[in-house]
Amino acid sequence: MGRHKVVAVHEDVLPRHADATAPKGRASAAVAAKKPEHDGSVSIKEIERQTGREVKYPEARKILLANGVTEKHATVNVGGQDIDAFYLEAGNTHRTTVILIHGGGDCTSMNWRYQIPALAESFHVVALDLVGYGDTVKPEGHEATLSYQEDFVLKSMDAIGIDRANLVGSSMGGGIVAGIATNYPSRVDKVFLISPHNVSDTELSTPIKYARRLAQYLPLSIDKKIMATERIKSAVGTFSNAFWDYIRGKDFEKKYDISKLKMPAFFVHGSEDHILVRKHAVPEDEYAELVPGVFGKYTEHESGNVYLEIKDAHHGPQYEHPEFINSKIAEFFKAEGEESRKRGLFDLLRHPFRRPD
Repeated sequence: MGRHKVVAVHEDVLPRHADATAPKGRASAAVAAKKPEHDGSVSIKEIERQTGREVKYPEARKILLANGVTEKHATVNVGGQDIDAFYLEAGNTHRTTVILIHGGGDCTSMNWRYQIPALAESFHVVALDLVGYGDTVKPEGHEATLSYQEDFVLKSMDAIGIDRANLVGSSMGGGIVAGIATNYPSRVDKVFLISPHNVSDTELSTPIKYARRLAQYLPLSIDKKIMATERIKSAVGTFSNAFWDYIRGKDFEKKYDISKLKMPAFFVHGSEDHILVRKHAVPEDEYAELVPGVFGKYTEHESGNVYLEIKDAHHGPQYEHPEFINSKIAEFFKAEGEESRKRGLFDLLRHPFRRPD
């Protein structure tokens, strides 16, 4: 994908309702209309005035809001407790939906700042702040474990009105996506996993070993192009709370067998990722130049899954090679295919009173 044009657009502010035909057994809710929605026409100071809260990552938010991204809220119930779910939305709602799930010690504004505007050129993009991260506050007495976050994502899909979607997950978010794809395949079209945790392709890591690797290697994965103060605030603000719930959780060491997924899957891993180490590394002499300046190797598993290892990349390839990663996501999901057009028409018939973008 090429560089996207920086524009500000006005999204509709009508509440978006959950589909009445959602699978049985899944809770259904409406998007909370009481919360203001914001796009690029509203300044950061005005958002703070309207919401009565400080915008935590103003530099990241400014870039996203200036590129047609809208801040939204939905009310979801997890474990008997209502949660005000914060998410970013961009792109035409009649196109194929792509949901982005960030990693631990981060938030969606920081994790996907290079992906959301670019992918919105071809997709309807939704990027959630997980419970206890960014602007989605964790309820008192709840533990944000792997299974808890999986349930939160599914309930958020219900609340926003999304039956099925393509899912993208990074690190911990990759484990969440793998769990949803394994346990609720009817909700997922395809999955794209970047340096995923909790999958069978990576070495088993105990909580202590994982924490040590984070302390040693995470600084190598920090996006050098963003303000260090914002990245530090993002990490410090979550490591002491929700992220430790995940590390201490009973399902931290759970491994999903990705070879048995019932939908197409694409995996990206950096050769220098020492936080989540793949079991089968690519020999040095097998790398090839994929695009100018990016070396790697594609491997297709007998299951049909595609693996891509990027030479010299660390735990955050989406920061190090954003345009390349964006192009791989778009190619894999095939935004302009016949299936996408049919799904867009079907969505229009289901929601005839929602104004198009």
